[in-house]
Amino acid sequence: MDTVKFFTKLLTRYVLLLLALIIGLVFVYGLVFSSYFSFYGKEKPELLYTKIAQSSQQNNFNFDKSSKIEMDKQNTWAMVLNQDGNIVQSYHLPQQLKRHYTNADMVKFSRWYLEDYPVFSYVRGQQILVLGYPKKHSLAKFNFYANTQFIRNFLSLGLVFLGIILLLIFILLSRSKLRIKKEMDPIITAVTSLSQGQNIALNEKGNFSEIKTALNETSHILEESNTMKEQWIRGVSHDLRNPLMLISGYNSQLEQQYGKGKQTEEIDNQIQSMKEMISNLNMSYLLDNQKHHSEFSSLDLVAVLRTVIADILNNYETITLHFDLPTEAVLVKGEVTLLERAFRNLLLNSIIHSGSNQIDLTYQLSDNKVLIIIADQGDITAQKITELNQKSTNYESHGMGTVITKQIIKLHQGEIVFLDNQPGLKVIISLPLVKD
Repeated sequence: MDTVKFFTKLLTRYVLLLLALIIGLVFVYGLVFSSYFSFYGKEKPELLYTKIAQSSQQNNFNFDKSSKIEMDKQNTWAMVLNQDGNIVQSYHLPQQLKRHYTNADMVKFSRWYLEDYPVFSYVRGQQILVLGYPKKHSLAKFNFYANTQFIRNFLSLGLVFLGIILLLIFILLSRSKLRIKKEMDPIITAVTSLSQGQNIALNEKGNFSEIKTALNETSHILEESNTMKEQWIRGVSHDLRNPLMLISGYNSQLEQQYGKGKQTEEIDNQIQSMKEMISNLNMSYLLDNQKHHSEFSSLDLVAVLRTVIADILNNYETITLHFDLPTEAVLVKGEVTLLERAFRNLLLNSIIHSGSNQIDLTYQLSDNKVLIIIADQGDITAQKITELNQKSTNYESHGMGTVITKQIIKLHQGEIVFLDNQPGLKVIISLPLVKD
């Protein structure tokens, strides 16, 4: 099911369920309201008036025994007023009520209340019958009347139903949230994998099918692009190595015929630089695509550093390299070739780019980590140091060697920081130690 259909179906389900809840609520309220007269039906002023009228003369009201029984049953008091507003007959009349009423008084209580008593008035001939009910827990009189207890129960029941509806809505939203999360988790995982350069293969059936299809197609396109890039880099590397071999051979012939001079030495240095650039190009691609991320094994970092130091001293006789390394092994997880490349790049950076003839290499053990500190006294600006820390793929700023070094250290779960040595550059590499 595609995304639009999924959310349309979900929304339709919610709307239908909400309508069902509203209809059910109205139905239950109708049943409760229809049962009003069964449970709260003893206050019936029309029935009482009919009884009194039937036992009275044509133009007068009279309270006989059956009328009084009905008034007692409904807890009602009554009075009959003549045309002058005087009481001519009464039954259970409250003491605090007046015994004479003006026309204005009669107009008021005929519609609303008489001294807070809900009253009902009926005219017959020249007389007015007034039926009154208790002030509390009897009738609420508006343009209609109803039992106050019924109203309270009715409102309480409404709050209960409202709470049930809100609870059901909360349950439905929670279930929907879990369902959407279950549907979205594979998609989020796939997007994360794509951002890390990994291939994905989502099951395109079910909900969000078009999104899954698009992600699978994107993964396929990226895979083809990486393959093409790899083939291009391999082709370029191969095409560059052949001319370099020829140039190197011709340069050797010139040295044999005319001796080693400044020009032939410069040519040889440039050949070595080109070879290093080709090697860095291949290494950078492999690191970007994590194809060098094999199962790391425990290795002795001290042995790696001694190998790199020996190589630097053999090739750069004018460099003074002071190093302080432990005699015992320092175990880290990694790959020897990658770590050798990283530390060689850092030392060469101090020699070639900073122009330093003196380099210090020391170590520290701290919090299950080993710190390797490389410091020189070369020429470097504060702006360049800031760029070294902030940028990770800017080849123009600090060369491909430094970029590859940062990638290698990151691949080994380590950290690298560039600082001002005043003068010169200080590099601190942090690598996690192998846990016992």
